[in-house]
Amino acid sequence: MSGASKKQARIEQVVAWLQEYGDELFGYLSARISDPNTAEDILQEALLAAVESWPSFRGESNPQTWLTTILRRKLSDHFRSQRQARTFVNPESETYFDDSGHWRHSLRRWPAEPSAELERSEFWEAFDECRSKLSPQLNEAFVMREMDGLDSEEVCTLLQITRTNLFVRLHRARLASRECLEKNWFRTR
Repeated sequence: MSGASKKQARIEQVVAWLQEYGDELFGYLSARISDPNTAEDILQEALLAAVESWPSFRGESNPQTWLTTILRRKLSDHFRSQRQARTFVNPESETYFDDSGHWRHSLRRWPAEPSAELERSEFWEAFDECRSKLSPQLNEAFVMREMDGLDSEEVCTLLQITRTNLFVRLHRARLASRECLEKNWFRTR
């Protein structure tokens, strides 16, 4: 088989995988990127990388797992490039705590069973809206740790940051998300 025909075979296989796994891969990105055009671009980059790195695929894992790994790397590259392009915005511009360490403002009353809210699609829309307001640095750390379930060490390696920096980012993302959800979701219930 010639080099051109081998490459064509690789492309055909990746296209077949796209047809089989494309919706799941795009769904994975859509949960992490609010702009569908950006998600499509990242998916296309991942598929091109899959075609180019085809010789490294030994078939020891499920093709969807292999493609998702490539996709995660492309997503990390995207977040990294955004981080380099923007300056860091501190969401804690207002002080949440007083000098004694107590909340400066009383906390909103959350429902008796907050887990029941997770079953409502409207909640996830509000959550996605709140997450989209986070800076790219906070969002990528939050997504990798809390949504992807990566351990702290792996997140630090991917983002090239220290554990302390990761914990600061997660703390800020959680505070900002909590405040946003209290204003835009729980206050309306």
